[in-house]
Amino acid sequence: MYKKIILIFLILSTVIFIFINPILCYANDNNKKILIIGSYSPKNKWEVSITKGFGDAGKDRYTVKAEFLDSESFEEEGYEESFINFLNVKYKDSNIDYIVTLDDEAFQLIRSKLFDNQSFIYEKNIIFAGVNNYVTLSNEESKYIKGILEIQDNLEMINTILTAGNKVNDIYLLLDESIFCKTVKENFENLKDVAVVPFNYHIIQGAYLDDIKKQIEGISPENAAIFLCGTYKKDVGDGVVSSKSLIDELQEITSMPIYTKLEEYIYDGAIGGIVNDGYKLGEVLCSLIDNLIIGSNIFSAIPAHDTFSIPIFNYKAMSKYDINPLKLPKNTVYINKKPYDLLLPKKWIAVVWFVGFIIILGVCSLIYISIVNKKVARKNKMLLLESMEREKIKTDFIVTISHELRTPLNIIINATNLLMIKLKEDNIDVKYFQERLTYIMKNSNRLRRYINNLIDVSKLEMGYMDVKLKNQNIVNIVEEVTLAIVDLAKKFDIDVIFDTEEEEIITAIDTLKIERVILNLLSNSIKFSKNGRRIFVNMKKKEESVIIEISDEGMGMSEEFKTHLFEKFKRGDVNEGLKRQNEGSGLGLFIVKGLIELHNGTIDIISKLNEGTKIIITLPIRLVNEKENDEFIVDSSLEYLFEMEFSDIDKK
Repeated sequence: MYKKIILIFLILSTVIFIFINPILCYANDNNKKILIIGSYSPKNKWEVSITKGFGDAGKDRYTVKAEFLDSESFEEEGYEESFINFLNVKYKDSNIDYIVTLDDEAFQLIRSKLFDNQSFIYEKNIIFAGVNNYVTLSNEESKYIKGILEIQDNLEMINTILTAGNKVNDIYLLLDESIFCKTVKENFENLKDVAVVPFNYHIIQGAYLDDIKKQIEGISPENAAIFLCGTYKKDVGDGVVSSKSLIDELQEITSMPIYTKLEEYIYDGAIGGIVNDGYKLGEVLCSLIDNLIIGSNIFSAIPAHDTFSIPIFNYKAMSKYDINPLKLPKNTVYINKKPYDLLLPKKWIAVVWFVGFIIILGVCSLIYISIVNKKVARKNKMLLLESMEREKIKTDFIVTISHELRTPLNIIINATNLLMIKLKEDNIDVKYFQERLTYIMKNSNRLRRYINNLIDVSKLEMGYMDVKLKNQNIVNIVEEVTLAIVDLAKKFDIDVIFDTEEEEIITAIDTLKIERVILNLLSNSIKFSKNGRRIFVNMKKKEESVIIEISDEGMGMSEEFKTHLFEKFKRGDVNEGLKRQNEGSGLGLFIVKGLIELHNGTIDIISKLNEGTKIIITLPIRLVNEKENDEFIVDSSLEYLFEMEFSDIDKK
C-alpha cells in the first residue's frame, strides 16, 4: 500500500513538473541554450543567486532555464529517476547546449546519465559548480564535464567564533545528511589543531528538526556556540523548515550564539558567517562557458578558498550576543545596521557616545560663546559709536552754546558800552538809547531762553517737570499764538494761515507749555522757509483727541535726519564750520516732544527733502476738577513767550 502511494505521488510530481514553467531568465531564439539544474528547492538563496548571476552575465547570448531537484524534500526511492524522466519529456527536443549543475546531488545525478543514449543528457556538455568532493573523471567524461570545485575551508570562520564574542570552548556543529555537510564535518576534523585557540567541537547531525532540538536542549550554553550548516524537516514527507522558523525554535531552547554558513539564516536572526557569493559564482560560470564556446582548453578548477567567500553579519544579532565587530573578517557586509550604529564593542559604544556628546556639547558651547562674544562685541561697538556720537554732540553743543551765549553777551556789552559813552558825553539821544536798550532786552531774552532750555532739558530727563492743567478752549489758545507771529512772518514775505474744523474744543492743558510748543514749531517753520512761502496751522477733532497740524513749504529734511529729529542738540540747518544759516541750540524739539508727552500726547512728523514739513500733534481730550484749576497761576504771558521763542530771529 505504501509503495502504491509513493508511485502515485511520483507520477503526480512528474505531471506537475511538466506543466509548471521553469525559471526563464532570458530568451533569444539565436542564443545558446543553457539548462541549470539545482540540487535543492527554488527557495534556496544560494542556488537562486547563482542562477541570477549567470542570467545577468549572459542575457545577451544565452537562453537560460532552471530546474530544481529538491533533494532535501524528496528522499523516496525512485524520485531521482522520476525527475530524470520529467527532464527527458520536457527537454528531449529542446536541443540544450550546456547543462549547469549546482551542488553535489544534481551533479551526481546528471553525471550518471551522461552516456545514457535514452536520455536527453546523452553526451551533453556538463558544467558543475558547488561540488564539495574531489571529482575524478574518466577520459571519456573529461571530454564533456568541466566545472568549479567548492573546497571547504572553515578556519577563518572557526577563529571568528572563538574570538569575536564571549569566550567559546565548545562549538556544536549542526549538520544534515547532505554531501555538503559531510565535507564540512571532514574539514572540521582537520582544523581542530590549527585554530587560533584550542577548542572542542561536537557533531549534532540528523534530518529532522525535533531530533536536533532534543540533542541541544541538554547542552549548557556557557562558553559554547552553534555553527549551523544543515537544513531540516519536521517529519517524513514534509518540506524543509523555513529558515525563520528554524532560527526561532533554536533560540527558544538555547541562548548559545548561532553562526552559520547559509545566507538565509543570517537574514532571519543568526549572528552571521562566511558564505559563498552565489551571484559572483554565476558570473564566473558564464565566463567559463564563453571560453568553452570559443574553443579554449578548460579543466576543472579549484578556486582560492576566498574567491567566492563573503562575510555577512546581522548587526541586531551581534548586539544581542555582544559580538565585537573589530574581530570580524575584513570586508564584512552588515545587515540590519542603521547609519548611526557604531562598529565597536558594546562596552565601547557608551564611551564613544559619551565622548561624542561631550564633543558636541563643547562645540555647541564654543558656538554659543562665539555668538555671545559677537553680540557683546556688536553691543560694545554700538556703545562705542553711541559714545562717539554723544561726544561729537557734546562738542558740537559746546561750540554751539558758546556761540549762542557769546553773541548776545557781546551785543549786550557793546550796547551798554555805547550807552555809557553817550552818558559821559552828556549827549542823550532818546531814540538812540531806545534802539540800544531794545538790543539789550532782546539778547537778554535769548540768553534767558538758552538757560531755560538747559534747565528744562534737565527737568524732563529727571522727571521733575510738572504740568499745571486747566480746562481751556485749545482752539483759541492755538489761534492766538498763530496770530501773534503773523506780523513777524510778513517781514519775511511768509503768509501764515490758520484754519479749524471746530470753533471750541475744551480740554485740560497747561496753557503756557502748549503756547511754548506752538511758538517753537512756528519759529522753526519761519527759520527754514524761504521768502514768499506759506505756513499752515490746522486744527480738528478726531474721536476723543484734538489734532494740531503745522505744515510749511520749507527745506524739509532727509529720512535719516528725521529719525534723530527729537534728540538733544540735533539741528536742522546746514553747518559749515561755525557758520550757520539759523540760530539755535538744538534743544527746542527735544523739549517740545517732552512737553507733549507730559500731556499724554504724541508728536509725529512727515517730511521730504526740499518738499516741506508737516508736524502732527495729537492730544487726548480730558477735563480736570475746577477746584484744582484755582490753584494754578500762570507765571508768563504770551507776549513774554513770543519774545523768548523769537528772540533769535533777526534775519534769515
